[in-house]
Amino acid sequence: MDKDKINQLLERLGGAISSNDLKDVSACWTFPAMFLSDKNATVIADANQLEMFMAQAVEAYRKQGIASGKEKASERSHYILHMAEDGQAHIRVSLTRTK
Repeated sequence: MDKDKINQLLERLGGAISSNDLKDVSACWTFPAMFLSDKNATVIADANQLEMFMAQAVEAYRKQGIASGKEKASERSHYILHMAEDGQAHIRVSLTRTK
């Protein structure tokens, strides 16, 4: 898997989360997808479900200061990626830990 494509994907995802562009967030994923965290495991069937899930997550990030630019808390994520037929990387699984 091409490191440049992975970096582009992660930069796109970070920008989309920071700007609350949920359509662009969902474009970074392939479905079905899964979120695993310290507290939950969630299977996401499609882009609409992901956008609803991320709307809640972005609000939680803002309350914690993760997406505000003034970090009050932090999060570490690892991703399992899927390489699409067009050669673009998309996220299939997110493994997230809040510290």
